[in-house]
Amino acid sequence: NKVREFINNIPILRNIFVKIISPFTAPILFLIDILSFKKFKRRKRYNEWKKNNPEEIYSLSNNLKIRISDNKLSASKSLIILKGNYEQNETFLLKQIVKEGWNILDIGANFGWYSLHFSKMVGNNGNVYAFEPIKQTYDELKSNLALNNATNVKTFKFALGNKEHETNFGVPFFDGGSAASSQHLSFSKKVKIPVFPLDKIFDQEDIKKVNLIKADIEGGELNLLLGAEKVLENHKPKIFIEIVDMHCNRFGYKPKDIFNFLIKKNYEGYYIGNEHSEIKQNFNEKDLIKPDVNNLPNGNYLFF
Repeated sequence: NKVREFINNIPILRNIFVKIISPFTAPILFLIDILSFKKFKRRKRYNEWKKNNPEEIYSLSNNLKIRISDNKLSASKSLIILKGNYEQNETFLLKQIVKEGWNILDIGANFGWYSLHFSKMVGNNGNVYAFEPIKQTYDELKSNLALNNATNVKTFKFALGNKEHETNFGVPFFDGGSAASSQHLSFSKKVKIPVFPLDKIFDQEDIKKVNLIKADIEGGELNLLLGAEKVLENHKPKIFIEIVDMHCNRFGYKPKDIFNFLIKKNYEGYYIGNEHSEIKQNFNEKDLIKPDVNNLPNGNYLFF
């Protein structure tokens, strides 16, 4: 992280570093996972929690419940490791922005953190459409939705992209959710996944409106937007999206390509932060940062 922080401040070095390293992201994370002493601390904390919570259900302060999975792909164990502070700034910010009755797309829903929170935010008059293509993770998502009786969430077990096709998704071999499943991911088990453009799904499902799109799909974000041109033009939803240079490079584009695409659609983009950002109990729109488009920090962004 210290090396990355230094390199990220020098755009030329950063571009070279990303191009060289990004094809090997998964094996590098696998090596770090093996060698890290923090791994044993995390496992110890998780095992202690599991011993005291045999049902393996984590309760949040807003009465949501999440079943913690031992599935190596699941990011749900992060709730125990981070003591519930999972994307706290982002969740607090979205609570202020999302209105009752909204329609929201959760693309890359994983174990359901955002789908569950969105379900409560939009209420009975709103809808959440959750997309998660990997079977084990999809099953975990469905389980958490059922646990919370989130009947206003509809789920889809496929990926979204710029065209309809079938592709190989790489499923990481190691534990922890640090390298989520993604296309073009080396050192991984390959799984065939169907991909559809969002514009087609919108028509098929007869979705009348969308107010917010949340996307965390490990580099597939630009393809998602390219396959959603009609949705963006007709509905002008707010967009909460992750942009990470390593992931973008595997798909053959740069982070600024996402930014420039949305700027042409009359959007303005702001940086929220990443896992290393200071956690604020009352994070709001005033804390958003207007970034340098030519050297975008890795993390989560909000576009209006």
